[in-house]
Amino acid sequence: MESQEAPAGEDTDKTSEIVIPPGLKDFSERVPPTYISVFTVVKKEDLPSIGEKGLDPSYRARRLPEEAIQLDQEIKRVAGERNKNGLDRLDSTFAYPDHPDVNPPVEYYGDREDQVALELKVDPKSWVADASRYGAIVTAHPKDIEGKIKDYVDTALPLDEYLAKRKEIPSRDDPSGWLSFQRKIEAEGGDIRKIPGDSGQPEVLVQGLVSTDFVRIARK
Repeated sequence: MESQEAPAGEDTDKTSEIVIPPGLKDFSERVPPTYISVFTVVKKEDLPSIGEKGLDPSYRARRLPEEAIQLDQEIKRVAGERNKNGLDRLDSTFAYPDHPDVNPPVEYYGDREDQVALELKVDPKSWVADASRYGAIVTAHPKDIEGKIKDYVDTALPLDEYLAKRKEIPSRDDPSGWLSFQRKIEAEGGDIRKIPGDSGQPEVLVQGLVSTDFVRIARK
């Protein structure tokens, strides 16, 4: 069987046998030096469209059932009331602080052979929330939903603050270190439960359309 050549202007990643659209080869010079790398996972078949148009959060929103849309709208409303404007799941691409090969996200689109990781450069003030707390909203008794939404919103942190706090978090395999960390947080008047992703499920909400200037195929 003859090998399939990549179309002109596109590169083939030999390790994963994917064709890299020109728009996803690398970041542009327009990326501010303060922007931070995060990662997302997409279907390989979507790469041509992403390479042309960028990452559009409306693609996810169009696939959501009506009850999920209503829930995300309620989260946005509560976030606005609690001075966390921009925490908007319906207008966000979901990303992760770590490369998927290093720390796999909980949810995948399906068969990993059909997926590819993208690296995004994002505003350091992008919100980081906790996916496990969102799951708690979905499964909550109706009378508990409002409280769970507030918990999800209140634990969200700007990305730069989250990364700074994460450096302080010891391994859960180190009980004495974890206890010392918990006491330190409590002594400062904080709550260890209020750190997004302490469950291991942090999600970065990258708001709005992400231009191809800020997206490239993730490098291992």
